[in-house]
Amino acid sequence: MEINTQFKESLGPKAPKEMLSVTTEKVRAATGNIWYDRTVVRINSSSLEIIQTCKRKAYFALHQKLVGQEDSPALLFGTAIHKALEVWYTYPRVQRNGSIAKLAIDAFHGAAAALNTLDATDKRHPSNGEKTLESYFEKYKDDPFEVMSDDKGPIVERRFEFEIYCDEYLRIIVFGTIDVVLKNVETGTLIVADHKTTSALGTDFYQRCKPNHQYTCYVMGAQKALGLTTDLFMVNGLQVAKTKKEFARQVTQRTTDDLNEFTKAVLWAVRAYFDDTWPMGPVSACAMWGGCSYRQICEVPASLRQNVIEAMFVKKGEKSE
Repeated sequence: MEINTQFKESLGPKAPKEMLSVTTEKVRAATGNIWYDRTVVRINSSSLEIIQTCKRKAYFALHQKLVGQEDSPALLFGTAIHKALEVWYTYPRVQRNGSIAKLAIDAFHGAAAALNTLDATDKRHPSNGEKTLESYFEKYKDDPFEVMSDDKGPIVERRFEFEIYCDEYLRIIVFGTIDVVLKNVETGTLIVADHKTTSALGTDFYQRCKPNHQYTCYVMGAQKALGLTTDLFMVNGLQVAKTKKEFARQVTQRTTDDLNEFTKAVLWAVRAYFDDTWPMGPVSACAMWGGCSYRQICEVPASLRQNVIEAMFVKKGEKSE
């Protein structure tokens, strides 16, 4: 069975993830034939979180655009799981069966090929990913969701952008990529969804539902950029463990107040980015999520940091294939 051509292209390799960028545009004054430069900032929820977490990390990730020489196993595994779920949910609900599950798992293996070098007992080895997906498909084989489509096709891995702020001298555009917009075929309800792979479906997973600027950003993008009428967001959690195969879904709602809070946070982050100071953040920022990827730079004396950067990092877009 061939993958539907309307979404085959989206299963291909992805370009390096876009983060914060700053440019200028020519603007004509309200009176007179006078033109001046206005600053244009493009920012996503990941960049917002980095600035809020640690200005030094923002310097390395957003200003210097440093990335590791190789993608982490966690990132590769998560990306591969997304590929599989993209295939699974893009097919109509009535067509989901063993053949579609095999197509989805094949898509997973294609994206996770680099992880075959891991020890077979590693929780992120492709064999464990296949078992996780098989359990997921069995658990949710009768769920009521299908992918929502518009005039551009299925809303899967769909990029969006919208203007969140504009004055005479500054314009801010928020952008991102929505994993999927699902439609409940029984009720007609639309819901923006995000697939999350996590080591544990515990307190931390459940407490991150709200407040959460990333989720608010996606709902706002669905409303403003895609023109969808929904204020609902679902976190689709898949536990990545050696033996456990557990899953959890959380549905949360976003109100006008939440959208306003997100707007304020974006404005603050942009102004903080422009103050051109890059102090180290708190130790909690160094240790969260398995440790900051730039920690080894900050651990050494300032005189040696450039050596660490040259040995361990490259500029985004310069990674070898």
